[in-house]
Formats: sequence, C-alpha cells, structure tokens
Amino acid sequence: MRLGRAMDTWTRMGLAAVLAVASAAGLWLTFGGSSTPPLRPGWSILRPPDDVNALVLHAGRVVAGGRDGLHAFDAATAAPLAAPTAGIDPAALPTLAYVKALAVDRAGRLWIGHRGGVLRLDGGGAFTAFAADPGRAPGPVGAFVEAATGEMFVGGEAGLAVLSDGTLEPVALPDTGAGTAVTALHEDRRGRLWVGLASAGRGGLLLRDAGIWRGFGAADGLAHPAVNAIAEDPAGRILVATGFSGRGGACREAADGVLPRWTCIGLREGLASDMVRLFRADRRGRFWYGSEFDGTVVATAAGLRRLGRDDGQAGTELKAMLEDAAGNLWLGCDKGLTRIDADASAALDREERP
Repeated sequence: MRLGRAMDTWTRMGLAAVLAVASAAGLWLTFGGSSTPPLRPGWSILRPPDDVNALVLHAGRVVAGGRDGLHAFDAATAAPLAAPTAGIDPAALPTLAYVKALAVDRAGRLWIGHRGGVLRLDGGGAFTAFAADPGRAPGPVGAFVEAATGEMFVGGEAGLAVLSDGTLEPVALPDTGAGTAVTALHEDRRGRLWVGLASAGRGGLLLRDAGIWRGFGAADGLAHPAVNAIAEDPAGRILVATGFSGRGGACREAADGVLPRWTCIGLREGLASDMVRLFRADRRGRFWYGSEFDGTVVATAAGLRRLGRDDGQAGTELKAMLEDAAGNLWLGCDKGLTRIDADASAALDREERP
C-alpha cells in the first residue's frame, strides 16, 4: 500500500492510519550494527564539521555552524571552501565556538549567532560584532529572523532582543510560565512573529500579531510546550517541532486565523520518536521529521521512510536542513553533514522500502 502524497495523513487518512500503512508496507528501518554500509549513489557525508546546528546558503556556498565554529562548501560540488571569516585577522574576531544560528539578510550580509553574541559579516572583509551579556537578552544566541520591517530579531538563552541603532535591545516577552529561553524564531507570510521557548511551561510557543502576544500550549492542541523548531509549509501553515526527554510531537497549524489550533503526530503515527528536533517541508511537498536520538522520518510519495546512519545520515540527530537552488538537500547532524544530490533526493519519492 502506498501513500498518495506526503502529509495526506492529516487530511484523508487520519492519524491512526499512518501507523497501519507504514507497518503494512514494511517501511521501518532497523538501526544497529557496528559496520556502515556503502553510501547510496548521490549521498555523501562531509566531515568536518563534526557537529552542525545551523545551515544557510550564502554567496553560492553552504555555510554550516556548530560546536567547532564555521565550515563552508561549494553548493554545486560539495567541495570544502575557506570559512566565511577567512582573511579576517583572528585577533579581531570573537571566538566562534558553539555557533547555533545563521541567517542571510536582504542586503546579503551573513549573520552568525554564537555563545558570545552576534557576528555580522558585511562583505569585503568588513564585519560588525555585537557582544551579548549572558544575563541580559538575548544572551548566548540560538535563533535569528529578519522581519519585513528590516529589523533583525535575535533569540537566545536569556530571551529575545532586536538590533536597534547598533545595539541589542531586549524585547519583553509575555509571562506564560515557560521562561524566556528562545530556541526558534519565524516570521510568517502574514508578517506574524513566532517565538519558540525551551522551557516546558504552560505555553512554549508565542505569537505576536499586530503587537498583541498570545501563547500556545497543550490546551490549544500543542503536543508539548518545549519548542525546538518553527517553519512554514507551502500552504502557509506553521510547522512546530516540539518535545523534551522523549515526549512531544510534530505539530501543524490546523486552521488559519487569529486563534490557530494544532494537529500533532508522533511515534504512534510512524515517527521515529515523540521528541521531534526538526520539522520541515521541502519543495517537493515532502515533510521531514528529525528526532534527537532515533534518526529521521520523511513522508514521500512512496510512503514513510525512516533514515539513519545506515542509510547515510551523518548522525542520529537531525538538527538543521537546507535545500539549495539546484534541489540538493543538506542535512546537519550531530556527527557531521549529509548531502543528498537532487537526483537522489527525487529518487526518495520512487523508492520502496528494500
């Protein structure tokens, strides 16, 4: 039995049917074994980096940020390139350990969020560094989003800030019982700002719409109040990866409007784990669900596929994902970077579980 299109599970089949379909089609993959089989055609593992928290496409190169700083690769060939900071006097740069956020603004500048604050590469070797006080928002940086107004919002362990007149100014967040540690930021096509919080409080997902804040939690249908990632699908619905310590799920906005609710899926519906680290849609309409310890599940036209280290994923935790202009996929993991070229990516739609 085959799934007609990725994510029909939400519309025609119902959540419980996903598990039955996956089980009947034999789509489960067993992890284990000390040997790694040969990579399938079109798949490659790139190391270093040995850990990837963020990916961005900048000036024809894929830039990866992680525990050991920055790495860059040619988007077309995957050949390693000099880091974006190469050529700048190291003595003038902050230490870029634990890079957790990357962004490219409308002016083409590269923004780097790290433990010590923000580094902006302005081009031609010019840069601007914004130091962050660990006790004042944003603190160690973990998320960026550029608003339609041109403001750069910065989220971190100490809260939310906005870059104003060359300084990081704190943005007051509503008290939902979820603390202020910001893990994810997204501005949707309607200009609404979404903020994900790390703490498992009452409402770990915040929405600012026309200056008014609202928090979302279990009462609104969210699987778990700890938010790990926020994205948007081609239809404009918000996607939220939630969970902590084995609990959570992948949630999609169930209704457009001022007060959206959520439908969520997890292990019972065929995901690798209830704790979802990343939830993204690609340009082919497939949905990718990354877990923390149990690999990745992708919903393709051929059904649900579970991908892990034996398939060519660099690690068991999918933490970042990028699709470049040619359709190549880049998967940032806890043990390196996996590249799936465009032809191999397309083949996932045709493959049955071997």
